[in-house]
Amino acid sequence: MTLKNIGVFVDATPEGEQRIDYAATLAHQCGAHLAGIHVVSAVRPEYRSDYYVIGEKAIRALLVERKAADEAATSNVRRRFEAISAKRHTERLEIRVDRQQDTGRLERQP
Repeated sequence: MTLKNIGVFVDATPEGEQRIDYAATLAHQCGAHLAGIHVVSAVRPEYRSDYYVIGEKAIRALLVERKAADEAATSNVRRRFEAISAKRHTERLEIRVDRQQDTGRLERQP
């Protein structure tokens, strides 16, 4: 069986890196296109105190802080995806980000 496209969910965990490595190896062997999919969730149960922010200024500051954290995490995942894929000589690849607060559509990242 020849694969043309492979999609893999990526995140900043050791398991995420293992998934990338496996998918990149498989994509290289098959000459397939590799798409990494990273989900940025609007729900963060680990930050429960964020749910109690009061006042417009505090809410805006929190949103700016969360956006910066999301962008940093996405950038980190993108770098790891590209580095592992390059190590496995995967030439046809892309990463897509699903920002659930942005209507849930996938955005192709440059």
